[in-house]
Amino acid sequence: MTQLNADYASYEYWDSRIKSLILSSFFWGYVLAQLPASMLARRFGGKIILGGATAASAAITMFHPLAVVKAHCGFTWGFYTLLTEVPTYLNSALNLDMKSNALLSALPYFVMWILCLILSPIADLLIRYDITSVTVSRKLFNSIGQWIPMMCLIALGYINQTAITLPVVLLTVAIGFNAASFCGYLVNHMDLSPNFAGPLMGITNGISNLLSIFAPLVAGVVIHNEEDPEEWRKVFLITATVYFLCNLLFVVFGKASVQPWNYKLRNVASTSTNNSSTLTSISTIAYENNLTSSTPG
Repeated sequence: MTQLNADYASYEYWDSRIKSLILSSFFWGYVLAQLPASMLARRFGGKIILGGATAASAAITMFHPLAVVKAHCGFTWGFYTLLTEVPTYLNSALNLDMKSNALLSALPYFVMWILCLILSPIADLLIRYDITSVTVSRKLFNSIGQWIPMMCLIALGYINQTAITLPVVLLTVAIGFNAASFCGYLVNHMDLSPNFAGPLMGITNGISNLLSIFAPLVAGVVIHNEEDPEEWRKVFLITATVYFLCNLLFVVFGKASVQPWNYKLRNVASTSTNNSSTLTSISTIAYENNLTSSTPG
């Protein structure tokens, strides 16, 4: 994505800061679309829209003890660093061009897909047979999905420039084991609020991707020479720190129980619907009575 292609115009004058700015620009529109998209999806899906008050209530709640936001932030920061920066590191610092080999480029995401199919049933079985509680399961798999990639990133920063196989293995493991997070923070939205999991996902995804804008920008500030492993090491250590702290907050404060506001907001919606139905019935009766009284005897 940041590498030169002989088939297109050359942009040698772009330094790492410019390329990082361009990489982060993808998330600008992505962030702005999250909450409106989730609300519109609920509306056109035939479900009741509670309006601005409901959305505001859910948003305010997210800034309190719901640790799912922190876990979501850690995942997006780390995953998009792996996605946007590591290929450039492998090519520039280690002289390993994975993009020239379609199999190597697809391998990390193929492993991620396979692990999704393996880890999800395991998480369900652990809960079904009471080996772990739902909360413990969410924290366990989120830790696998964020702390294993964290360790791989740290190791990537200390690889010898003559290594060929090890960087590919570490990148594959790092991206692949992100799949475990899908059994952690991602499904946690439905644990916390089955009635409002959609808007909740829109809010956390918007906040997390807002922070993800800064991941490529931080890399651009730190890296002045893309061929210097020392500078890349700093980027990886920063990302590893984000991975560690965000998941630690999820492990300490995370919950997998339905929150009280899930029912309160639903009751508001039911009350509004009932009131609306009552008003409609009253209006209909009044209209019919008016017709009856105005009919000549």
